[in-house]
Amino acid sequence: MLLAALPALASALAVRKDWATLSQAEKDTFGRGMNLLKENGTYDKIVLQHTTAFKSPTPWKQEPEDIIIRNQESKGPAFMPFHREIVMLVEREMQGVLGDDSWGMPYWNYVNDAEGNNPDPKSNPMWGPDGIGSDGRPEDGVVVDGPFAFWPIKYTEPRPFNDPRPEEIFLERTLGQVAEFPSFKGDLESAWNQTAYDGDELDAFSSVGVRNHLAGSYSSSRGALSLFNPSLPLCSLHCQAHGFVGASMLIGTSPNDPVFFLLHSFTDATWYQWQEAMVEANPGTDYFDYYTPFEGGPTGHNIDDVMLELLVTPRSVLDTRDLPYVYEGLPAFEM
Repeated sequence: MLLAALPALASALAVRKDWATLSQAEKDTFGRGMNLLKENGTYDKIVLQHTTAFKSPTPWKQEPEDIIIRNQESKGPAFMPFHREIVMLVEREMQGVLGDDSWGMPYWNYVNDAEGNNPDPKSNPMWGPDGIGSDGRPEDGVVVDGPFAFWPIKYTEPRPFNDPRPEEIFLERTLGQVAEFPSFKGDLESAWNQTAYDGDELDAFSSVGVRNHLAGSYSSSRGALSLFNPSLPLCSLHCQAHGFVGASMLIGTSPNDPVFFLLHSFTDATWYQWQEAMVEANPGTDYFDYYTPFEGGPTGHNIDDVMLELLVTPRSVLDTRDLPYVYEGLPAFEM
């Protein structure tokens, strides 16, 4: 069952704040709201929507139907609008269960915990009982404290790295084991230096375009990147942050960990800033000029294609002036 698409505007603009600046009451509200969505079944429906899109290949031209090459959720142009919409969807559902139509999805600024910025990213108090819960226990990775302790998993996927253990029953984390840091210093500024949304290849390893650089599968200094391919350098930004959290965040059901939405709120913010900078720097252009492809690309990724599971098009979420939220406290945009 699909959840309904969002209307164009909420009745009040939500303000998305850095998790590090939240009061304890605001942090507790995040945990309470997510648990309410879990209890009423909405949370797991959203996990299933993401997973279905992840498992749906979107081949182009003569490509094989392979989700590692491209799928509806990631590794293609719709990556940014897909996740913008799914975070808005959760934000709207949270507003409903909390009875607050101005509630905004916080963000985890994982660049603050980058290598070169924070020598011990696991020390971030976000990873604690008063935040979103600690690292998983050593024997099995299960999160045993905080608002998501022993969170039951309804939908899951096989574990990566040929891990023979059974599928997950509870939420798991393995902080710093797959990626020691959630990003590298300088990669965000490198992404912001891109002046196009995507490259001609429209795949996970396009060397041109802000989409691949923010998603973390390409770096101007290191080339093609990967979390799972040992022959390539470690991925960056969004992808590396997933790797840092590990466990439940490594597979197609990664929204099982509520930190997914904090991570993607920040990833969206970095795209939001780039979009506004491009329009401001190029008078006479608008937000739709900074998306590729308009047509002729993979199904589900063209600007007017309906994105699988979300019932909206990329075009519908491109103009930041029409979005029902704003960001507060973001790092200064640098090119």
